[in-house]
Parts: sequence; structure tokens; C-alpha cells
Amino acid sequence: MNSIDGSEHYVADTEVAPPALLTVILDINPQAWADFSLPLDVALGHLIVFINAHLALSASNKIAVLASYPNQTKWLYPTQGRAPTLQSFNSAARNEAEGDDENMEDVRLKDVATAGSSTAKINPVHANKYPPFRIVEEEVRDNLEALLGEVDIDTLAKGHPTRLAGALSVALMYTNKQNMKHNLQHGLGESTARSGGVNAPQEADAALDLKRLQSRICVISMSDDDTGQYLPSMNAIFAAQKIRVLIDTLQLIGDSAYLQQAAKTTKGRYMKTNEPRGLIQTLMLGYLPDQTARQFFASPGQEGVDYRSTCFCHKKVIDIGFVCSVCLSIFCEPLDPMICLVCSTELSAGDYGAKPAVVQKKKKKKKRNPGTGNGTPASSNVGTPAAS
Repeated sequence: MNSIDGSEHYVADTEVAPPALLTVILDINPQAWADFSLPLDVALGHLIVFINAHLALSASNKIAVLASYPNQTKWLYPTQGRAPTLQSFNSAARNEAEGDDENMEDVRLKDVATAGSSTAKINPVHANKYPPFRIVEEEVRDNLEALLGEVDIDTLAKGHPTRLAGALSVALMYTNKQNMKHNLQHGLGESTARSGGVNAPQEADAALDLKRLQSRICVISMSDDDTGQYLPSMNAIFAAQKIRVLIDTLQLIGDSAYLQQAAKTTKGRYMKTNEPRGLIQTLMLGYLPDQTARQFFASPGQEGVDYRSTCFCHKKVIDIGFVCSVCLSIFCEPLDPMICLVCSTELSAGDYGAKPAVVQKKKKKKKRNPGTGNGTPASSNVGTPAAS
């Protein structure tokens, strides 16, 4: 072909977008949703549209959904004992693309046989819906309905806030497991999953960006901070920073200093919605782009981050405190006795609380006028001029 038209022909190598894992943590505190202007079922519909958009961006994208409750954290997707699974449809799509009609038919028959169970019946209304969308939607709705049916009235009466630190820990464990599995499948090795620390070389990170699983966590919060969860929250934030996992937060009610710090530390986004009816618009425009796509968009910035910490002794938010020199625990007042409550180290407050020593000011010496030397002024020898 080059000898005919005298031009060079080549096939450009197309760069495939890296797969992305999105883990959604939904705060389902019944008391908070009862006072919210947007019903939970409507908000769940907005969230499912957002999840479907994430899955539609790439066939290799993954999704996970967690429900955070005042006293527990449960999976909404994926869960065991559900069929057909999203992986079965993905394998069927690969077989169809490869022309393997026999394996394709086996997968279809297996899905139809398992879909007749009571837990995974196909709704005739959704017969034409894209199967991955239908699987995620039905599983999330069924598990959320079962979870709300197990509401403990005594727990709600106590008014405990949602413990998001536990949900973050579960999401990070799942994310780390998926990262290791992805690296082993693509020959990256286990060390690659841990090479994304803050001190990692930028050249190596840039070369692996197109191969590494792009993982992020999206928290939809309805509660304020729980001061008793300060230490677990900080541990989860630093763990997410180490494995390069973004923590995005959409605060529907109140404000959270811990999630502000999480978004700032992990290079995520923290936003508060002023119009609950525009939840789907906020999710699609603010949180749909992954790490690779966000570098081409103007990200909404945070006005200010509350970096105040919580003391370990009284669980109060403080501006100035006392820090243990060994474990860096923070206390709002000097301990009595001076023993750290966390690591049991004997501490010393130095001269804190002692009255400062009063130093008398030195008296200044009076300057002497020039004269006889005894302090009396010298007499003038100049006579008085005569009157004219």
C-alpha cells in the first residue's frame, strides 16, 4: 500500500481506559431520613441511576454498595446467595464477542435456571433492561428492604449517630482485596498494589496509572461526627491515602469535619447539597468522573477544612491541647497522674501551670549636669548686659 500512494500507513495503538472500582457507602439512619425532605426510596432511585452510569462508562468497571447503620454495616451489593451474578453476564458477553456460541448458550441456560428461585425472579416489566443494571438494582433494593425490616427500636431511641468509621474500614478491605486480585490477573504483582504511597516515584506511578485499578469510595452521609470514632476514622483515612484510594463525600444533612479531612487528605471531593431534589445532578456532575478523568475537569474546591481534632479523654473537639510524645494522643487538659491513657507512658508537663518568676525592673540612673561634679550646676561668669 505504501508503494501505491507513496504514504506511510500505520495502525495507532488505542489506550484503553483503566478499570474503576466504585464503593458507595449509604447512610441509612432512619431518624435522619425521617427529617429529610427527600424520601429514601426516591434518593435510592437517584443513586441507582448514578451506579448505572458508572457501569455504562466501561464494561470493566466494578461497583460495590454498603449500608451504614447506627450499630452495624451490611453489604447491599455484592452479596452471596444471589443469582444470576454480574460476572456471569460479563463472561457471556466475552464468549459472544469471541464467537463461542456453545459456551454462550450454556451461560444463558444456567442463568435462566437459577433465575427461577424466589430470591432472583426476573420482573417482566424489566425484561428489556440491560442485565447488569437490573441485577444491581434488584439486589440493592431487596437487601435494603430486608435491612430496614430489622430495625431495632431500642437502638433508634438512643439516638446514636451512624458509625461511618466501620463502613470505611470494610470498604477499604474490599478495595484492597480487589486491587490485589486485579494486579495478579494482569501480572503486576503484589508489590505494585503497595507502590502507590505518598513517597512513591512519580515516574513509576504515571506508568502504572493505565494498568492499576482506579478505586474510590463515595460516602453519602446523613449524620454529624461521632467524637468517639475519631481514632478509627483517622486510621481509615491514612490507610486510604497509603493505597491511593479517593474518599468522596456528599453531605446531605449537617457537617462532618472527619469527612472533610478524608477528602482533603486522599484528594477526593467534599460537597454539601443545598437542593435535595437535585441529588442526581450533583452525583452525575461531581462524582461520576474517576481519577483519570478528573484531571481534565475543573474540580469544585472546598471552602475550608476543619482540622480540629478530638481529645482522647473527654471526646471533645479542641483547638489547643496536650500531645503524648510517644503515641501522639491528644488530651484537652493535663493528666493527673501524668500517665498517657493510650500507651501508659509516664509524661511530664514541665513547668506548665507554675507562676512565672517576677523580675524587678532595674532603675535608671539620673544623668548629672556638667558642673562641679557634686550634682550642682556651675555658676555662669557671663555678666548681665547693661540697659541701654
